[in-house]
Amino acid sequence: MKRNMAIFVFTVGFLMMLNSCRKYEDVPVETVTKDYIWDTKDSNGIYASQYLFSIYSDLPDGHNRISRDFLDAGSDDAVTSQTVAAPITLLATNGITIFNNPDDAWSRSYAGIRQATNFLNNFGQVPLKNASEKRSWFGEARVLRAFFYWELVKRYGGVPILGDSLLNLNDNIDIPRSSFETCVNFIVSECDRAKDSLRGDPVDDANYGRFTKDGALALKAHVLLFAASKLYNGGNVGDSLNGYSSFDINRWKKAADAAKIIIDEGHYSLQPVFTDIFIIQRSH
Repeated sequence: MKRNMAIFVFTVGFLMMLNSCRKYEDVPVETVTKDYIWDTKDSNGIYASQYLFSIYSDLPDGHNRISRDFLDAGSDDAVTSQTVAAPITLLATNGITIFNNPDDAWSRSYAGIRQATNFLNNFGQVPLKNASEKRSWFGEARVLRAFFYWELVKRYGGVPILGDSLLNLNDNIDIPRSSFETCVNFIVSECDRAKDSLRGDPVDDANYGRFTKDGALALKAHVLLFAASKLYNGGNVGDSLNGYSSFDINRWKKAADAAKIIIDEGHYSLQPVFTDIFIIQRSH
């Protein structure tokens, strides 16, 4: 009798354990799933905001991202202060290869692009109670994606543009490179789409460091200035590969007009003392 009772208790306990696993542990309990991130009942967007902040973490780490040296040490303007061979010297000595590149931004940038696209595709279902804040978050993700594409384009020229698609392992990833011109136009259009939804400058301390309207305008002006330069605007044998066949003065005008918008807003001015450029200052 005792033996039968023991078997009965064991069997019931085992079945309860199986049922418990099926009901509550379809995924590991520590995993944050998409249902949590894009919570349709979260009016504060807690997980969505954390996801947006994680995209910022893929941005380049300042001016000394290569072996803790300023990038001047990768040119003839300066030398590294390190006593041992530093990766930055590969830039100065033309020693970069496909196997040894200390400034390879390919995987990091496409990771950021994928995160930003995922945010843009799904954040709409989060009922954020502050409508202007929601527009700003959308704008931030869009400019972040444009910035990551620019990190790729200024290093590699034309790159594959994925748009709003999120490819999976079984999808065809053999996507041809877009021309330099197509990439520039895409980045500029993303900045234009985002600028009016972003916070104006200056921002409060709680939002310091996040993309603003002037940040989007500055990225646009910077990209257009690069595209107008002689490297891509006539005088180079590779111009046709970049979508440009001859010199076009209108590209300089586009860059100047984009920069003038920021200048005319009056939020920024040149430092009257040159040494102050190297001192972090904030004005409210």
